[in-house]
Order: sequence, then C-alpha cells, then structure tokens
Amino acid sequence: MWVVKIGGSLGEHPTLREWLRHSARVGRGRVVIVPGGGRFADQVRLAQKHWEFDDRIAHHMALLAMHQYGLVFQGLEPCLKSARTGQIDGLLRQGEAVVWLPELSELDRAEVPSDWTVTSDTLAAWLAGKLHAERLILVKSEHSAGTDPETLKQSGIVDAAFLDWLPTHVELNCFHRNQADQFAEQLRRSGANHGQPTMARIDDREDAETRQSLARGR
Repeated sequence: MWVVKIGGSLGEHPTLREWLRHSARVGRGRVVIVPGGGRFADQVRLAQKHWEFDDRIAHHMALLAMHQYGLVFQGLEPCLKSARTGQIDGLLRQGEAVVWLPELSELDRAEVPSDWTVTSDTLAAWLAGKLHAERLILVKSEHSAGTDPETLKQSGIVDAAFLDWLPTHVELNCFHRNQADQFAEQLRRSGANHGQPTMARIDDREDAETRQSLARGR
C-alpha cells in the first residue's frame, strides 16, 4: 500500500487531474491520498495573523483545510472515496482508492504537535507508519535533490517535524508534479510484482475508538 501526499501547490495546476486519475484507477485497493492544505490553509494563516488566535486553533483549522482540498479531489475524480483512518482498511479491501481525512483527536492521542511545525507532509509520514505502508510518495511542485530526508528538510521541501515521524520501514519517494505518468508506471509494476493489492494494516496499539471504527468499516 502506498500513501501519496499531493501538495497544495498542485491546487491550480492541470496535472492535478492526472495524479488523481492515476491514483484512483491504477491505484485501486492500494493508494491512500493525503491532501495538502493549499489555498484553504493559506486562509487559515491569514486569519490567525489578523485575529491572533493560538496555534492549536489554527492547526485544527488547517486540518479542516485538508478536508476541503480532499473534497476538491473527489469533485475532480469521483471514483475516490474519503475516509477517516479507521475506515481505510475496509475501503481498500473493496478495491477503492482513498482520500484520508485527518482527525484532531486521533493526532492528539498520537502526540503529534498542534502547531505550524507540522504540515501535511508530517501527517502523511505519520499515516504511513500507522498503516504500515510500503511507500510514502510526496508530490511537489519543487524539484528535489534525491530522497534523503535530511536533505529534503534542509532544502525546505519538507517541514521541520518530518524526520521525527517518518518510519524507518517506509520507502520515501519524491515526484515532481509533471511526473504523474512515471508514478503510474511504478504503481503498475508494483501491483504486478505483488500479484494483488496491498491492504492496510492498522497499528495494533490503536485505541478502542479507532478499533470500533475499523470494525464498522469492514
């Protein structure tokens, strides 16, 4: 299973449709998309600057910005299904491609910081660990020099907290927004090598609420 973080910088770029189409159709049963915040998150920053409310409130609003961007994804590619963490496994087993909708309460339990040191990149890394994903794909508008996490951090490609939440077992790949076809080809090859979709396996240490949600999703 692959976690694919699609950055907010693609929000007004024509290649966004390609990424969503490949994820939904080639990645059925194997892809979980993490939306960035895009212009919706930019509005949160402006509102915080104007009204001076604290970072926790801004963080919660930024999560809702991710929800809005995720709804844009569904509007552009109706085959995608939105889901909370506990619903992902069931949807993948049904052969769907999923757009993840993060929840503040779940991230609080995981002790993910509620401030601007954490962006959707770090949340994607956390989710990849939670689901025991094979790969974490970061789709960016910037060209990255390789996939070394420290280099990505130093160059500002990922946020300051990213390294703290990137699991060692997850393979990290970065794609430029113009590389949607290369992504699709790798996804096809991965599916052929496995012979069948790779399903999510939720961390055994999840809390009771998430376990109940997972049971309902199945």
